[in-house]
Amino acid sequence: MNLRLIREELGISQKELAEKLNVSHTNIYNYEVGRTEPSLDMLKQIAAVLGVSVGYLVGAEDESGRPVPSDLPQKDLDLLKAFHKLGPFEQETILIQINALAEKVKN
Repeated sequence: MNLRLIREELGISQKELAEKLNVSHTNIYNYEVGRTEPSLDMLKQIAAVLGVSVGYLVGAEDESGRPVPSDLPQKDLDLLKAFHKLGPFEQETILIQINALAEKVKN
C-alpha cells in the first residue's frame, strides 16, 4: 500500500490524517506497516482525503491510473514510479542514457 508515501508527499502527519478520518493515529500506523488492513469503505475514505484513487493507494495503479504489473520486483516498481513523475524531456533523456549504458554493457 502507498499510504505512507502519499501521506508524506502531501506533508500530512498520521495524526492529521486520523483526525480527518475520525480514527486513531494508531489505526493509520497499523495500515502503513501492514499490521491491519483497512476496509474497502475506509480505503475509499482515505483515498478521498488524500486526493488519489483507491487503485493508486493500494499500489494497483500508478498516479496516472495505469495498472502496475504485479509480477515486477519492488525495485522495478520504484523505478517506474520515479520515471512517471518526470516530464517528457526528462523521460527521453533517461531513456537515451539507459540505452547507451545497455549498449556499453553489451559490448
